[in-house]
Amino acid sequence: MSTVETSNYRKWLSDGILIALATLLGYLIAYRYESGYMSFFGVPDDFIEINLIRVLIAGFTIFSVLLTFIVMIEGLLFLLPKDLGFFTRPLLKLSPFLLAVVISLLTYGLEWRKYIFLLILLIIFSFLEFVFPLLSQKEVKGYREKLIAQDKYDTERISTRFISHFYENVERPTIFIFAIILFVVLFAATFGESKAMRQIDYLTINTSPEAVVIRTYGDKLICLPFDRKSKEFKKRFFVIKIADNVNNVTFSSDRVGPLHASISKSEDGEKK
Repeated sequence: MSTVETSNYRKWLSDGILIALATLLGYLIAYRYESGYMSFFGVPDDFIEINLIRVLIAGFTIFSVLLTFIVMIEGLLFLLPKDLGFFTRPLLKLSPFLLAVVISLLTYGLEWRKYIFLLILLIIFSFLEFVFPLLSQKEVKGYREKLIAQDKYDTERISTRFISHFYENVERPTIFIFAIILFVVLFAATFGESKAMRQIDYLTINTSPEAVVIRTYGDKLICLPFDRKSKEFKKRFFVIKIADNVNNVTFSSDRVGPLHASISKSEDGEKK
């Protein structure tokens, strides 16, 4: 095999691996997204089916939110006065935690117990970035100079062989891409749950009690009984096949959401 053929073969192999990894990653993100969506209604992961449409929907939803956040961060940094430019690096370091907290806040609202760990991390890292330099850089005058000196010190402290080798041999855009991918995989379930909590339009069926279709997988419908007046549902679901019930069930598209799980008396007493 000639050198040119070998080079082309390696390039083809490398492209093939990237395509395979991208496909695997897409299905993983879609699975996590579906898992979060279905968990809101009490449906276990065993009933989840992933197809190309679900991959595209999950990917579009998540990356559109990320793109919006990135644009907001860029705008914030652009609007910072020049004399406050030293805040740029600390804000960029904190941006993943900020995004995680914002997403959790928008998803769970005041139910802070569900994202208390993220809040604690944000507080700790904010302290390290903006307050700790005041204590560690006492010999340096000026807040701006203290932040810069601390940042320089932290950079020089990256001395372990693995981390040094990693930063020296991996380009920053690559690190950024890996960070985005990791974030998306970790928070895909939260995005899915957020979608379920805010969904308004549902396909309803004339069963008794009335039910909504929360997912369609092939010819199977995952259905959830609900109360139209209170917009409550109990975490009990049933599955019907379209082919077996085509003449027995009537479908209609209605604005019945957002739905929320009913709280039993025992649960209500515990909360009080």
